Amino acid sequence: MRPWSLPGTNRLRFALHGGQRKTTMEVYWVPGVNSHGYYGRWAFAEFTDVYAMQTDFKEKVKQEFSKMID
Repeated sequence: MRPWSLPGTNRLRFALHGGQRKTTMEVYWVPGVNSHGYYGRWAFAEFTDVYAMQTDFKEKVKQEFSKMID
């Protein structure tokens, strides 16, 4: 078993830019990787405000863990 496929292994990828890449990540990449299951569980978040990024990041992590638990 690969370390990234162990229960509790998660990935959170984030970027400072949006556009077509954001749509591709949300609609195709993240659901595809999560469906496959081999590389763990992924999420995508876009942060645009440098000053609010830390708070936004914490909130996104909370949301994603809540999804996994429910």
